[in-house]
Amino acid sequence: MRLTKYLFSVFSDLQYYAHCTPIALSMQQLIDFGAKHRPPQDSFNFLQKELPVRMANIMVEMSLLPEVLLTTQSVTQIKEWYDMSFKELLEFTKLDPNKPKVLERFLVTLGNVKNRHSSVVETMAEGVREMRLKLLDDPLSEPIINSSNISEVIRSTAMYSPSWSLDETVQYFLDRFYMNRISVNMLIETHLSLFSRRSTMEEDDSDSISSDELDSDADVNKEVHHLIGCLDPRCDVILLAKNAFEDAKDLCEKHFGFSTDCQFAHYSDSIKGHKVKMTYVPSHLYHILFELFKNAQKATLDKYTGSPKLPPLSCLISKGEEDVVIKISDRGRGIARSNLTNIFRYQCSSSPTPPPPDDETLTVSPLSGYGYGLPLSRLYARYFSGDLWLNSIEGYGTDAMVALKAKPSEATEILPLLNKTASSHYSPHVQINDWSDSRQIRKRYVSKVAAAAGSGSSVDASAATAATLGRSKQEVAGSSSQSSSSKVHD
Repeated sequence: MRLTKYLFSVFSDLQYYAHCTPIALSMQQLIDFGAKHRPPQDSFNFLQKELPVRMANIMVEMSLLPEVLLTTQSVTQIKEWYDMSFKELLEFTKLDPNKPKVLERFLVTLGNVKNRHSSVVETMAEGVREMRLKLLDDPLSEPIINSSNISEVIRSTAMYSPSWSLDETVQYFLDRFYMNRISVNMLIETHLSLFSRRSTMEEDDSDSISSDELDSDADVNKEVHHLIGCLDPRCDVILLAKNAFEDAKDLCEKHFGFSTDCQFAHYSDSIKGHKVKMTYVPSHLYHILFELFKNAQKATLDKYTGSPKLPPLSCLISKGEEDVVIKISDRGRGIARSNLTNIFRYQCSSSPTPPPPDDETLTVSPLSGYGYGLPLSRLYARYFSGDLWLNSIEGYGTDAMVALKAKPSEATEILPLLNKTASSHYSPHVQINDWSDSRQIRKRYVSKVAAAAGSGSSVDASAATAATLGRSKQEVAGSSSQSSSSKVHD
């Protein structure tokens, strides 16, 4: 009976917090809070409500996923992690932050939540892979298998209605799920960075992390004394870009045995000296730039393998009144226009899938193949109201563009909201194109001509065209006779 009441209480709390709207913060708010040395009680009072709200929103949205994904072993594991973390955070909604022990427990709990969710990205990716293998084994789905891109299998599989695409639903959810995770991590890491150094942990619980582990700042900008929480108000964009390039270059040399160089340039009317500085999260910017440099290196090396001279990459950094824009250009083969819509799809990669991370044969970090680099990089760019996109000329090369807000007051979190619009994306619906699709028309025409040729009958182009347009021979003949009779009457 007590267990039933407890579970009902947790479920009621989940529904309550899921109906609350997350509060989007700006970089300026985070900087002001940390710079003014506000007491930990203020951060506690905000997080004890905001963290359950953000987690409940995505937990309820996760429950709307198609059963074929929701019931996979990996997604079940993720649900258990979120349930556990949500219950732990709920305990602090009724506690008094003015008691020192409460603040210490809160620090340890946040650290445990962070560690528990550290492998969520890989686990969700494995869940999607399990779903796709399950669909391939389902004889009722009859998928059209394209070995070069398994996403085509999902897009060609109608689960509830001919026009409902399971893949579109999964892609929609993953963007929101990972963005929610980025935002939760930002709040947790900010609190830990600001207040874990001020606390002395008196308890040594073997099931909890230590205070030293709470100070894990994976900061790629060596000037850590500039950091306020996770933010660097004087983040050196050029220095960070060069560090990201050197790391990507080292990785390419381990895989290919050689690499190409990069020419850096910057422009701004307000730049003094040789630095472009802005307020940003160094680890986020490094993640974005490392991924783009890695892709540009690989594209160049793939095209010019065996060539004695490789064309260098170029990186242009420009700071304007509104945005800091970074352009990374390569002279690889470029991307076909028809493939540009797929490059930001999860698990869509032109490279073969690498071995799992625990594979004993894996001695060097994979260069590519997971299909998560670009989608996640775009989310990091969009998180604080920026963006990432590609401009490509097939046969020549690609420009990767990153735009970030130059003013911290305008760099506001972009958060997924759970509402009717979001819920509608998880419901089967019939969607009819209101524009003609040349690929579908050609596909129908070719199939009709091929069917006629296969039956041994003569191929009638007009009949095939009529069939493509959904009309029969008799309709064509009828329309032709009407046209002839009208001419006679005239």
